[in-house]
Amino acid sequence: MFKILVVDDEAPIRDMLSDALRIFGYDADTAPDGPSALLKLAHSPFDMILSDINMPHMTGFELLRKVEQSHPDVKRVLMTAYNLDDYMRMVRDHNVGNVITKTVPLNFKEIKEILNSLLNNAIFGLQQYMLEPHSLQTFKLVEPSQIDEISESLSEHYTGTPTHNKFKVVLIELMTNALFYGARNEAGDKKQEWVKDFRLADEEAVIVTACLDKEKLGVSVLDGGGKLDKHTVLYWLDRQTTHDENGLPMGIFDYHGRGFFITRKYVDRFIINIEKGKRCECCIFNYFEEKYAGNKPLIINEI
Repeated sequence: MFKILVVDDEAPIRDMLSDALRIFGYDADTAPDGPSALLKLAHSPFDMILSDINMPHMTGFELLRKVEQSHPDVKRVLMTAYNLDDYMRMVRDHNVGNVITKTVPLNFKEIKEILNSLLNNAIFGLQQYMLEPHSLQTFKLVEPSQIDEISESLSEHYTGTPTHNKFKVVLIELMTNALFYGARNEAGDKKQEWVKDFRLADEEAVIVTACLDKEKLGVSVLDGGGKLDKHTVLYWLDRQTTHDENGLPMGIFDYHGRGFFITRKYVDRFIINIEKGKRCECCIFNYFEEKYAGNKPLIINEI
């Protein structure tokens, strides 16, 4: 049984989360702040620490940094009720990949799925995030001409709504990146030199998977290049969310690198799974109704 330490200065949140974790089948303990959490970690083994960001005595970022130094095998996840974009520079500086947001109501199923995938190192795959029953479609993307066709087909679920065009833009962005960066290893700052008349071998294909259940549509784009890493993703997100002295995004004039920011802005959930040197999977989810109001999480898993 996995053991998780919940750290939050608000007792009702602490108790609610720990009770939910026990229902999920985990062994859960709690601490009200960073120093108390470190004391418990020093005397008892834990598989994961789930910590709030804003706490007295020590922030969640500071706590996770100390846990990484003294207990490197412990999985580390942050939670916040605030807009994560306001923390993106700190997220990047502390190299944090997983920040769950406190939605209204709390999405306990999502929390369970995220924690379970991390604890079991089973980060890849779209279906673990879907309700039963669900339908499944798979496409093999081997040439650029397929991108528009696939994106239009999948975005038809939102025809007649503002979501249609936004979802299509995201799909085009993700498939283009996977095909040219992941599979072809093209340079992002040399798009004018890209060769666009090609066809990949079947074993090199980018795999696009779509799952539809009663509450959402999920799409994963998987390439076998494995050239992405967490640090790069955080760098580009920070460039678009951190502002200069004039109030403008630091990366407002960047020629490339905006795809992660656009995707995160336009979809309800965005998950990036990376096995360095082997494969990269971008998963996106859009709910058909505004079921979970609030800010969006940041989920970047790297093994």
